[in-house]
Amino acid sequence: MRFTLLLVGLAAFVPAPQSAKPKSEARADLRVAPYADALPLPPPATGFRRVYVVRHGQSVGNVTPDDSKLTDAEKDHLTEKGRAEAVAAGELLKELHVAALDVSPMQRAQETAIAIGGCYPRRSPPRIVTQDGWRGLTIGKPTNPATPALAELAAAWRDGKDPRLAGGETLAELAARAKRRALEIAADEAASPPPIAIVAHSEIVAAWLADFDAAALPKLVASLRIPNGAIAAFDLQSGAELHVKRLGLFAPEEKPPAAPK
Repeated sequence: MRFTLLLVGLAAFVPAPQSAKPKSEARADLRVAPYADALPLPPPATGFRRVYVVRHGQSVGNVTPDDSKLTDAEKDHLTEKGRAEAVAAGELLKELHVAALDVSPMQRAQETAIAIGGCYPRRSPPRIVTQDGWRGLTIGKPTNPATPALAELAAAWRDGKDPRLAGGETLAELAARAKRRALEIAADEAASPPPIAIVAHSEIVAAWLADFDAAALPKLVASLRIPNGAIAAFDLQSGAELHVKRLGLFAPEEKPPAAPK
């Protein structure tokens, strides 16, 4: 299953319609919807497990990516807004009966998972497990020190290229390790496994939306803006093969700034 996504800013990108058109010509039919729209989702069919893929809350690095005064470790923490986004995601995941969190080892994802877990009753917290497969992209060092590494990669991704910078990895490599972990989840032999949430990064969310298609991923990552705290919903079929049904992408609603007094 592969998808071609038509993106207009944060606009709609849609599930491939059931038609005779080739997959490469299929339009998207998935809009970025508010959190509230996730609650009426129908339960998964027999043999499928509901999976939610969550982008971490806003981090310091999201706000000041090029601030040379801050170390990478200092940028890898949530802002106050990011913590609020994580709590909002946690309240929704609790309503969606998520019982387990698979979490990237990166600090911003760990802090998001802790905030999500804090939304649950103390007697029934979600099981939290760190999984390296959901780690964010290792960017590497730029070819030209005058150009930030991420800017160099973004320019290549817009052209559909997927370079590996020194000390970094490609999007194809990220998709491959993410797919391996998705297959492990799919192999769960429990009769009715509870919903699971993956707390990770925008490029991991994009990998799921692209059905782990390495060829489609560069342009998707370059063009798709996934809000912090966004939650993508999927149904994952149990078994040795990876079969994914994409259900929607849900984002917290932005509150308008308070009027000056």
